[in-house]
Amino acid sequence: MATATHEYVAERYEPGATEAQIEADAAKLASTTDTMRAAGEQIEFLGTTFMPSDEASFSWFRSSSPELVETVHKCAAVPLERVVLTLSLPHLNNRGRR
Repeated sequence: MATATHEYVAERYEPGATEAQIEADAAKLASTTDTMRAAGEQIEFLGTTFMPSDEASFSWFRSSSPELVETVHKCAAVPLERVVLTLSLPHLNNRGRR
């Protein structure tokens, strides 16, 4: 029986971080997630958003638990402030259609 998955955002604040550093962190998160998936864990790395002016980045995951997202960061040696459950809503046009 499959475990339900949810989407999570992992927040981190890295003063002085460069785009190259954030890209390297994203590559480590993706690789670590792939390894964990191959081992049977229910987690998927969806990407990273970097906001240089706020010195913040947000990485998006689909996972069976927030603890698994934390584990990915720990194994990848990528800093983490917190993990938050998210809800993605589809964009609707003016007539309420997708």
